[in-house]
Amino acid sequence: MLKNLKKIISNFYPEILFFGFSILVLLYTLVRDQLIWDGQRFDDYLKYYIFGLLLLFLSFLSLFLNKKIKQNIILILTSTYLSLLLLEAGLNFINYNKHESKKKIFYKSNNYKINENSLYLEYFQSKDKNNLYVKVWPKYFLNKNLEIFPLSSISYSNIIYCNENGYFSKYKTDRYGFNNPDDVWDNEKLDYVLIGDSFVEGACVNSPYDISGQLRKISNKKIINLGQAGFGPLSQLGSYIEYMKNKKVKNIIWFYYEENDSIDLIHEKKDYLLKSYLFEKNYSQNLINDEKNSKKNKIVKEFSNLRLKKLYESHIENTDINLKIKRFITLHNFKNKIFSKEAEIPLIDKDFFKILKKIKKISDIHESNLIFVYLPSYNTFTIKKPRTNLSKNYVNIKKFLNEEKIAFIDIYQDMFEKSLDPFIYFPLRQDGHYNKKGYRKIAEIINNYDLEN
Repeated sequence: MLKNLKKIISNFYPEILFFGFSILVLLYTLVRDQLIWDGQRFDDYLKYYIFGLLLLFLSFLSLFLNKKIKQNIILILTSTYLSLLLLEAGLNFINYNKHESKKKIFYKSNNYKINENSLYLEYFQSKDKNNLYVKVWPKYFLNKNLEIFPLSSISYSNIIYCNENGYFSKYKTDRYGFNNPDDVWDNEKLDYVLIGDSFVEGACVNSPYDISGQLRKISNKKIINLGQAGFGPLSQLGSYIEYMKNKKVKNIIWFYYEENDSIDLIHEKKDYLLKSYLFEKNYSQNLINDEKNSKKNKIVKEFSNLRLKKLYESHIENTDINLKIKRFITLHNFKNKIFSKEAEIPLIDKDFFKILKKIKKISDIHESNLIFVYLPSYNTFTIKKPRTNLSKNYVNIKKFLNEEKIAFIDIYQDMFEKSLDPFIYFPLRQDGHYNKKGYRKIAEIINNYDLEN
C-alpha cells in the first residue's frame, strides 16, 4: 500500500502541487475577503480568486496530459518566472530614485532620521526607559475577550509616537491617558471636546502642536482632546460616553477621516464591548473609575511591551537585505505595476449614521453643539481616477448632516481648496498625517467657525 502511495505521488506530483497551492490561495483569499473584510473589498480580492481558480483548473487539466506536455508546461512556467525576475530587477533599478528613495535622501540631507524600526528601537535603547512606552492602537484589543476595552493610552506616561517629519514625536498623557494638560480635567465646564483618531490625537508632531494644543493657544478656551490613533466611530462614541459623564460641554467636535473611518467601523463592529455603546441603552465600562483606569493601564502596558518586543524581533528578522530579497522573489514591483489600484474605500455602514444620531441625541440632552469635521486624505490630491465609494460617502454624509441639522466643517473646502499648494500641510510634502501647519490651520478654522451662520 505504501509503495502504491509513493507511486501515485511520483506520477502525479505536479497535479498534487498545483492542487495544494490553488487550495491555499483560495482559502487565504476567502479568509481575507469574507472574515476580515466582510466582503467589503471583494473587487480587490477578485484577481486572487481568479488566480486560485485558474490554478485549480490547471491541476485537473494536467491529469489528462502526457508526461512530455507536463514537462513543457513546467519549462514554460519556469522560463516565465525567470523572465519576470529580470523585469523585476529592471523595475527596481528604475524605481531607485523615485518616491521612497527621494524621501530618504531628503531626510539625510536635512539631518532628519528615517522612519525605520532600527531607529525606533535605538531611541528606546538610548533614552531613560522609565515611564516611556510605544504607542498601541485599539486594533490590538479587538476581539481579545478582555475584561475591559481600553479607549486611551497609559495614564501619566511618556508616549513615543511616530516619525513623519524627521523626528519621533512624543507627548505626556494626562490622568486618563489622553494628550492633554492634566489640570484641564479639573474643569466641570468645557468649551470644546475633540473626538477622533490619530489626526485628533496629534500624530507625528510634538505636543502642543496638535489641533487641541494649538486651539488652546489661539482661543484660550478649556479644551479636552479624546483623540486616539486607530479610533473608528464606535470607539469615538465610547470615549465620549466614558469620559464626559460629569462634564458640561459647550461644543462637541466630531472628526471624520475619509480614508479609513468606514474601514475601522467594519472591524469595530466585530467586538462585542464596542458594539454595546451603540446597541445597549446606558452602556458604560466605567473607565473613569480609578480601579478600571488602573486595569486599563495594566492592559495597555502589556500590549505596549509586547509591541516593543515585536519591533525588536522584526528588526532582527527583517533586515534591509532580507526584505529586499523577499520583495524581489515575490515580484513586488511587477505586481504593483500590473495590479496597482488604490483599494476602494468601503461604503459607509448604516450603523455609522446610527452612531451619529446617538451622539446627536446626547448633545441635545446636554444642550451641547455638535460639529462634524470632515478630514481629507493625501490620496485625494494624488489619485487622479475617481474613487466612487469615497465620493458617495462624502455626499451621503453631507445629506445626513443637513437632514439632522448637524453643523459641518469641510476641511477640504475650507482649507485645501483655498490653498494653491495642498501639500504644504503634509509631512515633507509626503503621504501621512497633517504637519504642524495643517493642524494649526484646522484649529484656526474651528476657532473662527460661526455656529449661527
